[in-house]
Amino acid sequence: MDNFDFYLLHSIEDGGNGETYEKLDCFQWAMQKKAEGKIRHFGFSFHGSPAYLIRVLDAHPEIEFVQIQLNYADWENPVVRSGELCQLPTT
Repeated sequence: MDNFDFYLLHSIEDGGNGETYEKLDCFQWAMQKKAEGKIRHFGFSFHGSPAYLIRVLDAHPEIEFVQIQLNYADWENPVVRSGELCQLPTT
């Protein structure tokens, strides 16, 4: 395999992997791999609060996509918050 079409950092969430990814400079690593042509599109899966998602995206405008847990059964779930995440403004 020469490259990944879509590469995700897994499961960014409040108090979880996001801090580890920052500490290990994973965002910069992925952007370097993208510059080398090893990654075509870079994003992450997200399982946290809407406020935390905004903070991560503000800190990393290079992110091209975010995969959230979208399940209509969880639309109003106070933990998953699918409805709130879907209603965040996009740029």
